[in-house]
Amino acid sequence: MLKKIWLGTTLCVAVGGVDGIAETAHHSSHHSEIQMLKQQITALNDKVNALQKKEAEIEYKEKVTKTDQTPIKMVQSGNDKAKLTISGWVSRGMAYYDNGRNAEWKHVDVNESASRINLGAQAKVTPSLDVGSTIEMALKSNSSDSIDVGQNSDQASSVTFTKRIIEVYFNHAKFGKLSLGQGKTATDQVTDLDLTGTNVLSEGGDLGSFAGGVRFIRGTVSPTALAPVPGATQGGSNSADRDRAVGTVWSDILGPRRVDRVRYDTPDFYGLTFSASHATRDMTEYAARYAGEWWKTKVVGALGYANVPFSTYPGNSGTQTVRKGNHQYGGSVFLLFPIGISIGGSAAAKVYNDPHRKTGTAWTAKAGYQHKFFSWGDTCFAVTYAEGRALFDSTTTTNPSNFTSTTFTEDNSEKIKIYGAYLVQNIDQAATEVFAGVQNHELRRKPFGQIAQIQADGYGFKRILAAIFGARVKF
Repeated sequence: MLKKIWLGTTLCVAVGGVDGIAETAHHSSHHSEIQMLKQQITALNDKVNALQKKEAEIEYKEKVTKTDQTPIKMVQSGNDKAKLTISGWVSRGMAYYDNGRNAEWKHVDVNESASRINLGAQAKVTPSLDVGSTIEMALKSNSSDSIDVGQNSDQASSVTFTKRIIEVYFNHAKFGKLSLGQGKTATDQVTDLDLTGTNVLSEGGDLGSFAGGVRFIRGTVSPTALAPVPGATQGGSNSADRDRAVGTVWSDILGPRRVDRVRYDTPDFYGLTFSASHATRDMTEYAARYAGEWWKTKVVGALGYANVPFSTYPGNSGTQTVRKGNHQYGGSVFLLFPIGISIGGSAAAKVYNDPHRKTGTAWTAKAGYQHKFFSWGDTCFAVTYAEGRALFDSTTTTNPSNFTSTTFTEDNSEKIKIYGAYLVQNIDQAATEVFAGVQNHELRRKPFGQIAQIQADGYGFKRILAAIFGARVKF
């Protein structure tokens, strides 16, 4: 606009000045000079018009560009008093599973970061009080937590939404947060703290879902005794040589737990928060969490306790039989140093109320390194090692009052080792993580003591090797 004013003013001055000159020239009989000056004025006028046209085009392009870069919000809340947020991600991968007798490629939804959609509503009652609700549903096709070697993929008709969170909450800056409904209990993931940046594949002590549905092969069953089934052992997942699955043998004590409950969280006190919850069947939990920074080093830690008065296990004819429950203790800590190195781990125990049952224990150690090698985003590496003992909640149908010291011989002696390595490349501009990981699973267990059982089970099992390659895209 300033250019237009300046150019117009210049033109007027030029025209006025030239007219005066022309008049003088006329009286001086210099007609040729007047004609030359008029030609120059005409040329100057043409240039001004061209500049004005070009400036208008530039202004139009800038306006269009700004409009294109500003997204129009097409999704709005049905209630103008609440803010609606839609988020989630899709996490898919290609998995290789080797149970020691057969190997197979699968196409899976990575259960550690299962595909999901989240609807969140939030309304501000006062400057200090927010009221809101959350609906978070998972949509998994061929989950890495359930698929086994020799098993077909999920059919389209069997893929449905499964609930993760369905809750309402009241959050006050001074008095804390109260949550009601299906959601995370107080001890949810207190043993899964992780600052390595590889959480899309492995998060703290939550290691059982990487190959959760793959069943261990009993080491003493001869392959020649099995009917030849291409790509699988006899009878598929019900083969006589198959035992428990990884997801049942490795129990993430005080790991992910989402049930119908009421939960209270205190406000943040210098990085420290406390939580308590009560869930169906009188399950009570308490936890403390910390997040802070010391000397440019990020530090997170958590401790938790859960009282589970009742638990169930598969009984005769597929029925659920009530057991006496257990008490769970555990926690984790993780540090991320400014140079990109991170270290941490977890430890937990499950004290069974059944007589003659040994306490189940689990511990993990993890280390990682993250650095921005590329402009896309951080590259994260991590390795982990974990051990678990007596974690399986026995399927025996014996009356608990009749349990003897030999009833849990196998369960008490069971030991599982898991070690893995993970790589995640972040692509920040596309809200995407590209990942690859590998885990090895080893199970050992003493037989019950009978000859037939020794022949069936043996003292060891084939190892399970699993690898997953894929990507997660957030929205």
